[in-house]
Amino acid sequence: LGVRTLAKSVQEAVAENNAVAQGVLAALENAGVEPRRIETSSYSVTAERNFRRDKPDTVVGYWASNMVTVGIVALDRLGAVLQAAIDAGANNVSNLRFTLKDPEPVKRQARANAVKDARTRAQTLAEAAEVKLGNVISIRELSARTPVFKDQRMMLESAMAEAVPIRVDELEVSIQVEVTYAIE
Repeated sequence: LGVRTLAKSVQEAVAENNAVAQGVLAALENAGVEPRRIETSSYSVTAERNFRRDKPDTVVGYWASNMVTVGIVALDRLGAVLQAAIDAGANNVSNLRFTLKDPEPVKRQARANAVKDARTRAQTLAEAAEVKLGNVISIRELSARTPVFKDQRMMLESAMAEAVPIRVDELEVSIQVEVTYAIE
């Protein structure tokens, strides 16, 4: 999330952006976000131009943008934290992502499940072909996607609301494996 400001001069755009961004950072910390979980992800100052067909374009102002990535562990606080940032002046909120704090145990279980599923499927195919399933010849992982919440829903309502309503459904972890079996 972050702050985008437009002003006539670079200095005005940067000064206004700095002031609002400092307020947003303070609001995040006051809402309980640990400072180590707030990281600048982008900062830019660009010209706003008026493009014309038969004349040279003219600079009509300057945009300043300061974006931070915020990590929130307590999902039950997410709506209140977003609302605090918006109330403090954040006007650019995007790329809400839900992940696991420690995905490795879940990925290990997903891998085990994928291998078991591969054996069940191979056994069904072997039976249909009237052959016996042999030993595993090779196993390889095809993909391991970062865990994300399935059916993510984020509803940003009026900035005057008590807290931004956030609903999170179930987590989906996906691992694909390729297992090659001998046929006897």
